[in-house]
Amino acid sequence: MPATNTVLYAKWAPLTATVTFDSEGGSPVNSQELTYGDAATKPADPVREGYTFAGWILYTNGNPSVYSFSAAVTGDITLHALWKKNDSSVSYTVIHQTDDGQVLATTTETAPIGSLVSKWALDAADRGDYAYVDVSSRSMILDENAENNVLTFTYSKEARYSYTVHYVDAQTGEQIHSDDIIGSQTLNLQNVSAREIDGYTLQGDSTGYVSADQLEYTFYYTKNPEAPAAPQTPAKRKGSLPETGDASSVILVSTALTSVASLGTSLVLRRRKRTEA
Repeated sequence: MPATNTVLYAKWAPLTATVTFDSEGGSPVNSQELTYGDAATKPADPVREGYTFAGWILYTNGNPSVYSFSAAVTGDITLHALWKKNDSSVSYTVIHQTDDGQVLATTTETAPIGSLVSKWALDAADRGDYAYVDVSSRSMILDENAENNVLTFTYSKEARYSYTVHYVDAQTGEQIHSDDIIGSQTLNLQNVSAREIDGYTLQGDSTGYVSADQLEYTFYYTKNPEAPAAPQTPAKRKGSLPETGDASSVILVSTALTSVASLGTSLVLRRRKRTEA
């Protein structure tokens, strides 16, 4: 047949993302599966006896914030129900301290249990010589135990940075090792070294750099191919049958050989009789 040209066309399936709703003790809420980049639909408010629903929150690096249902969803997320306990009140404390142990300011306020409270760092004019702060704002959900309701800001005279190093499979984009976090560094430029990870080979240089302008660095790896299993030759047992036959074929061969031998003997006897005659 004459050779023909074949054209292959790529088939693309849209990426999806799942939004899971944790009602935190309230009535259940179904999850939503979305096309990548779409916004989730705000579900009907759950209910919980003795509490007032106050919205859905998303945790980012451990920091809770009220979720906006106009945001594009680009990965799986879990939203948590925020509940304010009816007829309740609890205190919380905000502490502004320096890295050498001085307290610049302290305030104590009250709010219903389960409230989401957010506070900002001191203005630059109120920091004195401690111009740098570890974070500009903090948030928390108030616990019924006031001892757990503390927001702390730490100030320093020198800039301090927290760097994060990621280890990722270059083909799948999945994390293959827990992050390394380098905290409270005063250096503006610092080198980081890649880990050796079993079953993976590092791509590129083994050293990277983080700075005040680049607080994260990612090392990429490729998964090593699995070694093929060595072929196993089965051991032959003594007295075993030939590989190309079975018991019946052995019997047939034996019978054929016996018939040939008998025929040969008969021919010899006939020749003798003719000679004697």
